[in-house]
Amino acid sequence: MKLADWSTHAVRLSYPQAIHWASSEEDGADYLLLRLVTDDGLIGVAEGVAKVAWAAVTPRTLAVVLEDLFIPLIRGVDLLDETAVSRALAKISEHRLARSMIDVACWDLRSQAKGVPIWQLLGGDPEVPVSWTVMSCSGILKRTTTGRPAARAASPQAGDPAAGGSAATARRLPVRHGAG
Repeated sequence: MKLADWSTHAVRLSYPQAIHWASSEEDGADYLLLRLVTDDGLIGVAEGVAKVAWAAVTPRTLAVVLEDLFIPLIRGVDLLDETAVSRALAKISEHRLARSMIDVACWDLRSQAKGVPIWQLLGGDPEVPVSWTVMSCSGILKRTTTGRPAARAASPQAGDPAAGGSAATARRLPVRHGAG
């Protein structure tokens, strides 16, 4: 399966209140979604957190890195062939976030083509021990008007009404498109 089309979609999810870190403050999170479409019609999707403080990219710069550097590398490559995709991506040693987005979108395509979940393709176990941490900072765990803790509303699902969030908290940014 070869690349027929692709697009990137920048999304900003606003937090209900600003978060203060030791070295910065943020009032929301920027994400870039990558969509790869194969000549067979399958669509592979991946996301990347585009934060200057974490990955030294904005949604716009990440989209340009994908468009100018990585998309040309996978044109004509069988996206279901893990080795071929890895070999193509290995031509550029930097930009791990962009590389991983291509890799994740290709794993999504492989999963769909074989009709099995990605965790099975990777040889994973259906039952995995999970550890988690709950942190409380003054003012962050206040209840929202819906009765849910505000910390939940600040999650990546905040803009997803199906996940209990409000669509009003998500803001779409410009979309970039390109043919395979």
